[in-house]
Amino acid sequence: MATIDLRPMKSGRIRYRVRWYESGRRQTATFESESDARGFKHLIEASGGDRQKATLQFAQTKREGATLTEVAARWISTSRGTEDTKSKYRSLLARHIDPVIGYQPIAELRPADLDEAVQTWAQSGLAAKTVHNIMGVVSPALSMAVRDKLIDMSPAAGIRLPSVPKGDERFLTVSEVKHFVSCFHQHYRDMVTFMAWTGLRYGEMEALRASDIQQVAGDLYVSVNKARVGAGAKRRVGPPKSKAGRRMVSLPAPAATAARNAMGRCASSSDILFPTVEGNYVINSRLRERYWDPAREKAGLPGITPHDLRHTHASWCIQQGLDLLLVQRRLGHESIKTTVDRYGHLRPDYGAVTVSALNTLSRSAPTSLFDQAEPLISSRGRPG
Repeated sequence: MATIDLRPMKSGRIRYRVRWYESGRRQTATFESESDARGFKHLIEASGGDRQKATLQFAQTKREGATLTEVAARWISTSRGTEDTKSKYRSLLARHIDPVIGYQPIAELRPADLDEAVQTWAQSGLAAKTVHNIMGVVSPALSMAVRDKLIDMSPAAGIRLPSVPKGDERFLTVSEVKHFVSCFHQHYRDMVTFMAWTGLRYGEMEALRASDIQQVAGDLYVSVNKARVGAGAKRRVGPPKSKAGRRMVSLPAPAATAARNAMGRCASSSDILFPTVEGNYVINSRLRERYWDPAREKAGLPGITPHDLRHTHASWCIQQGLDLLLVQRRLGHESIKTTVDRYGHLRPDYGAVTVSALNTLSRSAPTSLFDQAEPLISSRGRPG
C-alpha cells in the first residue's frame, strides 16, 4: 500500500511524494502535481511495489496524453456551475474518480473500463444516485475532450448505470415535524420550523439576513437572493444555485411566526436571521453533530437530513393540490423536469384530475360554438 505526502517548498509551491515498500525497503518518488502522484501511486500498487515496472508504465501514460483526472479537472474549472457545485464536482473527482480510473489516459479509455469503474463504485456501497453524479462529471468531461479533438468519440456513450429508486426520499408528516422541532435546543427550533415550512435549500437558509423577510400586501415573504456556498474555510456567501433560485417565497403561518421570532432577536436588519448561539453562521456539519443528530435520535427519526425537510415541504404542497409548476417556482428548480422526476409520483391522480377537468369543460361548452363555426374552406373552393 502506497501513501502520498505533501512537501511544502520555500517558494510556496507544494510537491507530492509517493512512499511505499519494495522488498522490505522504503522507496519514494516525488512529483510536481497531485494527479501525477496519484497516478504513480496506483501503478505502484498494481505492480506490487515494482518501481521499474511502475516507472515504465507511468512514462508510457505521460506519452499517451491527458488522463481522465486531468480532463475532468479542466472541465470542472470551465463549467458554468456555481462554486458550490464545482466544489461538489471536485469532491467526486478526488474521492471516487481519481482513485478508481482517473489515472488512465483518455486516449486509451474504453467503454469496458468505464463499465468496470461503475461496477466498482456500485459494489463499494455508494448509492445509485451518487454513481449517477460521478458519471455526471465523467461524461461531460469526455464530451469536452471530443470537442477539443483529444479523442474521436466518448467511451461514456451508452454506459449503463444502476437505476435510481423512485420515491425513496423521506417525507415527514406535520405531526412528525412538530415533534422533531420540540426535540431541538430552544435556540434552533425556529430555524428548523422555517426550513420545513418554506422548503429552502440549507445554504439559502444559512445566508438569510433579517432584511430578507419582507411584507407584501400584508403577507410575509422571504427574498431568496443569495446562498452560502463552498466548503470548509472557503465557504462564503454567493449567488443561489441557479437563476430560478432567485425568488420570493410566501410564508405560511408557522414560518411567519418563526421569522418574526428570529427578527425579534436581531439588533439590525443586516444581522444573520438564524445564527448560532454565538451569532455566527450555522454550519451544516456542526449543526448536525451538536444538535441535529441528537434531536432526530430523540424524536425516533433516524437518517433524517436537513434536505429531507425540503422534500417534506414539497410533499405537503403537492398533497394540498398545488400544481407542480408552482412547486417548481417555490423550490427554485431550474427545470420543471427536476420537479416532475423527483415529486411527480406523489400525484398519481394527475391523469384522472386532467380528464375530469376536460370533461367539465366539454359539458359546459354551448353546442352553438361548434354549430356556428365557419369552415376554413368553403364548399365553393378556396378563398380568393
